[in-house]
Amino acid sequence: MERPVSPHDQELRMARWTAHVIAPADAPAEGLPALDDEDIAFLPAFWRRNKVPILTLACAAPAHEWWGVPALATALRAEEESFARQRAEFELVRRAWAEEGITAMFIKAAGLPPSFPHTSDNLDVYIPPAKEDMARRLLRRLGYVELRNIEEPHKYLFKRFRFGEEVCAVHLHLRLEWSVSFLHEGQAWERRRPAPDDAGFCVPSPEDALLITLAHALYENKCLKLGDVLRVHACLRRGALDWAYIWGTARSKGWEAGLAFALLAHDKLERVLYAAPALPAEQREQAERALRGIWRRPALEHLAMPARFPLPVRFTFSKGLFFAKMLSDENVPWPARLADAGTHLVTGTKLKLHLHSQPAMLVALSGVDGSGKTTQAQALVHAFRQCGIRARYVWSRGGSSPLAGRMIALGKRLLGRRAGPPSAGPSTEEGREALFRHPLARRLWPWLVWLDLTCQYAYRVRWPLLRGNVVVCDRYLLDALAEMGARLEDAGILRRLPARLLLWLNPRPQRGFVLAVDPKKARARQPAELQQGTLGLAQRQAELYNVLAGKLGYQVIDGEDEAEHVSDTLVYEVLSGYFAGFRTALNALLLSNPKQCSAGREYPPHLPPRPAPMPFPWREHPCAPEDHIP
Repeated sequence: MERPVSPHDQELRMARWTAHVIAPADAPAEGLPALDDEDIAFLPAFWRRNKVPILTLACAAPAHEWWGVPALATALRAEEESFARQRAEFELVRRAWAEEGITAMFIKAAGLPPSFPHTSDNLDVYIPPAKEDMARRLLRRLGYVELRNIEEPHKYLFKRFRFGEEVCAVHLHLRLEWSVSFLHEGQAWERRRPAPDDAGFCVPSPEDALLITLAHALYENKCLKLGDVLRVHACLRRGALDWAYIWGTARSKGWEAGLAFALLAHDKLERVLYAAPALPAEQREQAERALRGIWRRPALEHLAMPARFPLPVRFTFSKGLFFAKMLSDENVPWPARLADAGTHLVTGTKLKLHLHSQPAMLVALSGVDGSGKTTQAQALVHAFRQCGIRARYVWSRGGSSPLAGRMIALGKRLLGRRAGPPSAGPSTEEGREALFRHPLARRLWPWLVWLDLTCQYAYRVRWPLLRGNVVVCDRYLLDALAEMGARLEDAGILRRLPARLLLWLNPRPQRGFVLAVDPKKARARQPAELQQGTLGLAQRQAELYNVLAGKLGYQVIDGEDEAEHVSDTLVYEVLSGYFAGFRTALNALLLSNPKQCSAGREYPPHLPPRPAPMPFPWREHPCAPEDHIP
């Protein structure tokens, strides 16, 4: 008999197979399904979509032949590298916090090894509010940028970049909340436990882990993923849970109906995976009793849907439960409940309509050819985009546009006969220097550069800035002036009218940097076919960069330092300064401007180097049920 090949059936086969590997003691609901080559090739994507850590499967079956399959071996290796990188970066944070008496609790560490939540979008860390200022200050000292474009009450998102690539994201929680608090933080903190496989942090108690997992799935993700089911299953299998605490917390916080639905949805999916459900019968009956009133019918409609992974929850149903939770929280006064509901309605509408308002910023990177401008500019743009900020990369050079090229070609033909000997052809650098010795060329060239760049910057720089974009220029006004002055051998280039007009009529950068590199070393970095000009020209440009940088307010950076260190410094300073002033008129109308004080300009004197990776020894941590949660 042929097996169905529909995507839904394939999804269920892979879910049952995954559940059996992680919890082999629990018999599968319909026997262990066989996986064909197509299933195995699709598994990594299925696991990522369902937030199932591949390292968890490796802990459960470390010596299995699956890890010899190229698709699975590649996915495992990539996740190992991600874990090792994030864990090493967080170790720097952990040590800095420990010196100040700050202990971290990973709120999404629930039930399965590794406890370190490396597959989460962010490392969600809870600390007591009294430690807030010191914790944030230490993160900034370690080179973390605070993203204020997605700031939430009592939550701060920090990201660390290496060479423009995000390597660690720490979401600092002062409350266990998603817009509003879902647990009693004091009780959850008192019930925390050391992670069973990592002495560097704590994890929630089984009861709190269950509450956090289900609340995040229902109210934040609006779907129940296989990873959520497996984590809750591990909590339930841990032993007798304090159900009075679980129901009491949800009731007090106003989401008893939401917990009831989430438990029943979990039970539905769990019965697809395992022969015997882990949710006790009396707790299932309690959940059914708690689903009353207006929530019963839509909840039953959801529970009647075919099982799938992830199991979606309708937006209107989730939001209805959420607003009911806000208005039913007995720990919050009524005026504050109404204010929370109103604020969430406005900000939620903004997100639903995809209204993304951000302040504009112009960043310019300058320096002689070969100083690393392009590499650093592209890394900076990439870092901005990983923060959810619209950013554009712009390269420009005076006389580089098609129109300017035709005008230059015409000028060379007209002046070529009188600009030098026949051997100095217009295509050689000697020919260019001969042309620039001609009085007419020396007079017209600055005007051509002014006209060409002003036209380019009008639509490539000014227009994007007016639309609220971040623009990172690889070569900008300072480079045009330095090249113009070096070509004309005029150290007083700023006195010329075309140079003054170039500065007056084009946007000034908020942050400008000069990458200072010895011209000989800069030319050695470039392939011969990409080199422009002579060494003498580059040396004259370097001298002008030093003079003009101070006059135009550019910051000089040692471009001969390691490229990664230069990038880390640029990204940290530019992004921190940008987010420190993150306010727009539209965000003010939609109650989305950051309201919390952020010392975003507290720059550290030195950023720590990249730490050595810390891989997880998954062969030493078998996935035994009793080890899921301490």
